[in-house]
Amino acid sequence: MVWAAPFLIGMLLGRIDLRNPALHRRLVLWGAVAAVGAYLLSQLLILVLGAPGRIVGLDRLVSATAHSQMPLWLVSSSGAALFVLGLCLMGERFASRHLSVLAATGRLSLTVYVGHLLALAVIVRPGPGSLAEGILVTAVLCTAAVVFSWLWTRRFQTGPLEILLRLPPRKTTSERNG
Repeated sequence: MVWAAPFLIGMLLGRIDLRNPALHRRLVLWGAVAAVGAYLLSQLLILVLGAPGRIVGLDRLVSATAHSQMPLWLVSSSGAALFVLGLCLMGERFASRHLSVLAATGRLSLTVYVGHLLALAVIVRPGPGSLAEGILVTAVLCTAAVVFSWLWTRRFQTGPLEILLRLPPRKTTSERNG
């Protein structure tokens, strides 16, 4: 149920024109207000009412702790996401001119996501033994994803897994029979 709010925000954003510069500024402004405001409200409530106890109760509602699934965390993290989205949209012209390699990676997002999960499962398991190894694995996976995506998009318009999402729907039996 907690994820319904960000889902609905995403659905709303998917229906509006994201090319509008005024929208970019509003996303940055109101995203920052929501992110910082909810966090500060949480801190104020904790100061006045006390920190939530170990036993789960209504006192947890004042928490904006990351991944706490509480309302103030949800408002704060959703605001932060809108803030970042607004910044990214503001920088789109610069990015499209100077960061086309990263744009190629974005066009293959499903392929890159599945590929990194497979690489982690097959190559990295059970996991890096130290922070340095974790950073190295992350750097190698990111570099491989960017290089693969750049090379792929030089020859093809759509990624290998993204093609599956564009296949025409199959006709049902009632449609075939007329």
